[in-house]
Amino acid sequence: MKYSLSEIMDIASGIEKSGYDFYIKAAKKINKFSDFFNFLAKEEIAHDSVFKGLKKEFVSTDELNTVYDPDNIISKYIESLTDSIIFKSDEDLDSLLSSSDSIEDIIDWSIQREHDTILFYVGLKSSLSSESDKIIVEKIISEEMNHVHILMNKKSELLIK
Repeated sequence: MKYSLSEIMDIASGIEKSGYDFYIKAAKKINKFSDFFNFLAKEEIAHDSVFKGLKKEFVSTDELNTVYDPDNIISKYIESLTDSIIFKSDEDLDSLLSSSDSIEDIIDWSIQREHDTILFYVGLKSSLSSESDKIIVEKIISEEMNHVHILMNKKSELLIK
């Protein structure tokens, strides 16, 4: 199976939408940190807009913008990783939040999710042949690294208090 850059951007949008849903629900669960989680939710929406803009700006529909994957290894990797990053239902999301006892647990899970997302994009980048497509995916990776930075800073603040 071949993935086009357009499909990769759609997957990125799905990941960001899932993150938005998570942070909105976290804001409702932990009122004390609702501003922080609402900020992260807005970041997810902003990143989704970036990805949609990149898709409009750079993605063509020609066959040159596909990911080479003759043995479907990348396809299987994408499926398994997106299954762990994107929530399948509100019940999955509610279950995760109800099993998290503290803000630290939620932040730790969020950091892991962002790391998984970065791994997803690094794997995709390595399979792209077009340098311009690689640059687009690098922009996505930078956006996700910024999420990790924000979350790590909040965790540090909590540990100092």
